[in-house]
Amino acid sequence: MMLTFKGADKEMKCRGGFQYELDKVYMDDGAIRCGNKGFHSAAQGNRGHAAAQGDSGHAEVHGENSIAAAFGIDGRVMAEKIGSWLTAYEWVYTNQWDIKDGKCVRVDGEKIKPNVWYKLENGEFVEVEE
Repeated sequence: MMLTFKGADKEMKCRGGFQYELDKVYMDDGAIRCGNKGFHSAAQGNRGHAAAQGDSGHAEVHGENSIAAAFGIDGRVMAEKIGSWLTAYEWVYTNQWDIKDGKCVRVDGEKIKPNVWYKLENGEFVEVEE
């Protein structure tokens, strides 16, 4: 068994429309291929990476040299280890949602701290609540 994390929208649905429930474990016995069959998600672990999409996707990583990336409108990222990378996007709404900015930073333990949630705001990473 491999533990993975899944991004979903605020109603806990993935892009394919599958309805998830909070704190429920999902298993698939077949071959898992993103976009073809089964559940697609991001792996965790040493040099594992996490990606989140949807309106408020959260991505967190716990392995060394990992990457957490949030692509959603109110996306948030967090890494446990110094040396990991955080990637986030800032969105703006005019007649539709468009990307305003995107940025990637390294968790250095000083400016960007481990075990702290961040989002991109006015082009800078700012600390936020989970």
